[in-house]
Amino acid sequence: MSLSDMMDLLEKQGFQRVFKTKLLENGEIVEGYNKDYNINYAIDEDKLFNFLQITQPKEYNKVSGKADFRSKFIKYLRDQIASYGLLRIFREPVKFNGAHFKMFIAKPHNEYNPEEVLKYKNNIVSVTEELVYNNEVGNGKGGRGDLTIFVNGLPLIWIELKSNAAGQSIIDAKKQYRKDRDPKELIFKYKQGCLVYFAMDTEEVEFTTKLKKDETRFMPYNKGIGMHKGNPDVEDDFKTSYMWKEVLTKENILEWIEKYLINEVITTKDINGNKKKSDNIIFPRYHQLNEISLILSDIKSKGISGQNYLIMDSPGSGKTYSISWLTHQLACLHDEHNNPVYDSVIVITDRKVVDGQLQDAVLLVPHEPGTVEVMDDDCSSEDLAHALNSKSRIIVSTIQKFSFILDKVSPMSDKKFAIIIDECHSSTKGAYMSNVGKALSQEAVVEEEYESAEDEINAAIEADINRSHKHDNITLIGYSATPSKKTIELFGTKCKDENGEVMSKPFTCYSMQQAIEEGFILDVLKNYTTYKTYFKTNKKVADNPAYKKKQIQKAVLKYANLRPENIEQKVEIILEHFIDKVEHQLNHTAKAMVVTDSREAAVRYKLAFDKLLTDKNIDGIKTLVAFTAGVRLREDESVEYTESKMNKFPESQTKSVFNTAEYRILLVANKFQTGYDQPLLVAMYVDKQLKGAAAVQTLGRLNRTYPGKEEVFVLDFRNEYQDIIDAFAPYYTETELVGETDPNRLYELERFIDDFNLIDETKIDEFVAISIKDKRTVSDVSKWNHILGTAKTKFDAVAEEENKYKLRKDIIKLVEGYSWILQVTDFDDPDLHKKVIFYKYFAKYLRTGDSERIDASKLVEFTKFKQKKTRDGSEGSEGINPKTKQTIGQFTKAQAKEEDEIVTIIDFIKYLNETYGAGLDPKTYTPVIQLLINILLSDPDVIIKAKNNTEQDLQLFINKALEDVLVDGQDINQDFSDKILENVDMKSKLAELLTAIVHQEVNKDK
Repeated sequence: MSLSDMMDLLEKQGFQRVFKTKLLENGEIVEGYNKDYNINYAIDEDKLFNFLQITQPKEYNKVSGKADFRSKFIKYLRDQIASYGLLRIFREPVKFNGAHFKMFIAKPHNEYNPEEVLKYKNNIVSVTEELVYNNEVGNGKGGRGDLTIFVNGLPLIWIELKSNAAGQSIIDAKKQYRKDRDPKELIFKYKQGCLVYFAMDTEEVEFTTKLKKDETRFMPYNKGIGMHKGNPDVEDDFKTSYMWKEVLTKENILEWIEKYLINEVITTKDINGNKKKSDNIIFPRYHQLNEISLILSDIKSKGISGQNYLIMDSPGSGKTYSISWLTHQLACLHDEHNNPVYDSVIVITDRKVVDGQLQDAVLLVPHEPGTVEVMDDDCSSEDLAHALNSKSRIIVSTIQKFSFILDKVSPMSDKKFAIIIDECHSSTKGAYMSNVGKALSQEAVVEEEYESAEDEINAAIEADINRSHKHDNITLIGYSATPSKKTIELFGTKCKDENGEVMSKPFTCYSMQQAIEEGFILDVLKNYTTYKTYFKTNKKVADNPAYKKKQIQKAVLKYANLRPENIEQKVEIILEHFIDKVEHQLNHTAKAMVVTDSREAAVRYKLAFDKLLTDKNIDGIKTLVAFTAGVRLREDESVEYTESKMNKFPESQTKSVFNTAEYRILLVANKFQTGYDQPLLVAMYVDKQLKGAAAVQTLGRLNRTYPGKEEVFVLDFRNEYQDIIDAFAPYYTETELVGETDPNRLYELERFIDDFNLIDETKIDEFVAISIKDKRTVSDVSKWNHILGTAKTKFDAVAEEENKYKLRKDIIKLVEGYSWILQVTDFDDPDLHKKVIFYKYFAKYLRTGDSERIDASKLVEFTKFKQKKTRDGSEGSEGINPKTKQTIGQFTKAQAKEEDEIVTIIDFIKYLNETYGAGLDPKTYTPVIQLLINILLSDPDVIIKAKNNTEQDLQLFINKALEDVLVDGQDINQDFSDKILENVDMKSKLAELLTAIVHQEVNKDK
């Protein structure tokens, strides 16, 4: 920065002079003057008529000689802008007295026509300093602006600049917009004046597209600092210098008009059922323009050749429009030879029907009529095949449809495709991605005669392998806020870490952390309250039957969670919290969601809620329930509960009805937990175990912003707060995956499976020969099932349950792992491919249901349910330590199955007592102490710490663990708990004793 620039900053108008000078520096943007500006029509007449005369002389000469042409035309033009909006005037010809004028010349997609290229370059972008926009300046009422950018004489961008060095900031700039810039003034009128308004100082930038006085809402337009908000330091320059260096260039400004600015008009019903029209100008945020620019530049530099891109965009990132803008940019992309880079651009969603919001956004982006084909719920797989065969420029479809078109599309291997995948973490499951690749890379079928059946099989296998591999004619671009390890490996950018190891990372990332800090989403972990359920368990049966530990644990805990008295207590807590903290918010329109773990739980919650609301005479709060299919609360019950019956209207209306004023609480079971956007949700009540990405996606239903919505609440009855923090950690900032999937690990699985001799090579060949047939005879089907049945007999004969468990798991791992390997490497092993074909069907054949269902109601009974608060949400968020590196998982042999351990009912009741603090009514302290020992020895964390620490270090952990156990069981083991908790010395001696015993027991085999 020069000395004169620094001195300028100390003056009130110094920053704007520096800014203007930088904009004019390379000559592409020219200077505008007040003398040429017509205040009455908000038009720079000089630039407008220069543009028309230079770019459209023939049309200009038709009318320019007529009397008062200029004054009549600008009046007519302003009337057209008032009727249709400035954006439409930029994009459609203005017809005046027989002349057809373009107010803007779009950039040609190629350079075949030099005349059109020249016309584009003759668009005039100008900047006027201190624009006088009304006639009251002389009266001391203001009326000047800092910088105004015009395109061909029409106003587009207004900039208010403040210098921090002069004692002002962006806050003053935003205040000036709200207090001094009257939206009734022509140049500030919505859609008629400027379309974008920047407020900035030397540190930060924000923008808006609609001035509404005090209600004007600004959004950050900053680059971000290491996944945080704000702008990084720039050596010898302003932090906001990127605005003139890379943002406000002539090419970008023209591109915004042609491709980016959108007038979004949406009609919805408000909370009272009245139609509500939302009218907004959509302008891309900094990270959206930046990521699209980076993707396009990389594709141009590398060519398509199978490049994959992972875009890790947080909720609140504007992903829907990012995808839409990128889609149209790719469809118009041409190479250095002026040829289209892609035959078709395909947008894929993972939902069963095309996302309506994404569909609308793709259609709103400016495009030639007929270039977009949407495969909505009225379209079949045949329609998708037709769109591909006819080379539609843009196709929007669900990923599921690709599984049904393999035999319907013509050869595609010579075509080039860009595939943009929304929520790509879901698309890496199963065979969906593989089927997309197969459909879009099929080669022409060449009829061949084979000398033997073996040659035919090998040719079919080789073709199948090739179709499953990565394809050079496809560019994959995946968007995800919660990418799995597989997603990162498939879509991520390969590079080396600091240790020289191969790793995969997102191509770009707009982090959840930055989105929260910039106010685009809310922090759902800020007010997070947790509860734990305690109860007493008794055995109902006289005998002592044995069950697998995990199996009975799951059955009994499910039974406990569904007990009416347990749910009733939770409903009372939820309703009390909702009325106290939530009901009054958003002018009494705030809503809540209750997340349950099963259809039966959702039904019981609905019944309990409605009963409590009736008993307490609570008006104004109604509930809805959402779950699939039907459910009976008892097997012998004739009443089947369904969503439509309980809500008293069709299931398809649940979403829209919940948007009305009277329905405030939605009870869900595996519905509306992902992909559901209801900004009025202020609270979530969780009675379901949440892990990993599912936790982030479920709680993400709460994070949507809404006017007046400043905080949200979570009450969680099933998860520990730290577990939820850990679930968010990999997705809070950019995550990297260290390592590569090793195909050779598949051979370890293969050898382990082969050792059981389930099938020999001859039978595999016979099986594969049948599998590749287009039509199968009765004899084929019989042989097919005989081969599977014989292998199943050998599987059943495996002696040890542990080996049988590992064998079954490894068969599944081999099938899934091999499919994955083909997608991410060039692995080629026809013999293994044939085995996988067999084991793919054999794995399905083994799905005969595990054990018989355990009816826990006949085995145990529960008493004394109690909900205890274990964390108060008022404590605030503890902060997330982002997990920025993950290690790739390999296909290794399965470990012994922990849940195969056999326990008795009595043993299991002890386990419940240990884990949940249930009372045993002890007669002496000896059995109680033994119980505490068992509790500690059953805790995996205790075992790990006992193995890796001295007794002295272990005691620090045991002290806390012991107190937790005693407090949890205080109401049940009253006498014992009171004596120990009230006497510090006794508690310390007991902890010392328990530590010695536990440490010795854990390490006795060393």
